Amino acid sequence: VGVFAIFDGHIGSQASEFLVQNFEPKLRANLRGSLDASSSKIDAGVVRAALEKTIAELESSFLKEAYKNRWPAGSTACVAVVTDEFMVVANVGDSRAIACVRDGGEKLVAKALTSDHHPELPAEKHRIEAAGGVVRFGVIDGHFPMSRAIGDLPLKNHGVIATPDVSMWTNTNKDGFIVLASDGLYEGMSEQEVCDIAAMVDPTTSELGQAVADQAVRKASDLSRDNISIVVI
Repeated sequence: VGVFAIFDGHIGSQASEFLVQNFEPKLRANLRGSLDASSSKIDAGVVRAALEKTIAELESSFLKEAYKNRWPAGSTACVAVVTDEFMVVANVGDSRAIACVRDGGEKLVAKALTSDHHPELPAEKHRIEAAGGVVRFGVIDGHFPMSRAIGDLPLKNHGVIATPDVSMWTNTNKDGFIVLASDGLYEGMSEQEVCDIAAMVDPTTSELGQAVADQAVRKASDLSRDNISIVVI
């Protein structure tokens, strides 16, 4: 079982650093706790439940630290758990996961695996406004551009939640890539452009994922003012 993640912090680094240190150990502990004593089989439903539990537990733990230390920091979380048979993706915030898959020919086509959590989306806006937040010009209370995040203690009473969207996928097309990236990458290029870069990289290189990441960051950095984090699987 492979665990891959992007944690894009904001208003300080405490939340993203907390997730980097604690997410995988907590997830693996929850996976072990979910398995029947008589079976070592991990299925997509078990992984989904473990991801949801892990995010809820880490959100609670971090908010206690944030309250004690007066940290306003928060972070996105875009996590992919990958096995030979399936993949489960959990997303909180505006980091993004895409698949670059063959369309039946040679072309790699972008397929979105997550949806960004923005305040102007009807369901998100309704929740935020019901909690007393104000959504205007795509931001909450005049400054915050996401409707979900881990941490962000000052906004928890304004409808910003850490509940992930979780999707499950069967690994039927293994001739392609999975890309996890912070929002800065997509300020500089489209999802399809990321896959086009992947298609141009020599598939025989031993560091294929690193080569795709390097070229994507190089191109996006010319057009994006945000920092960029990317994982290519």
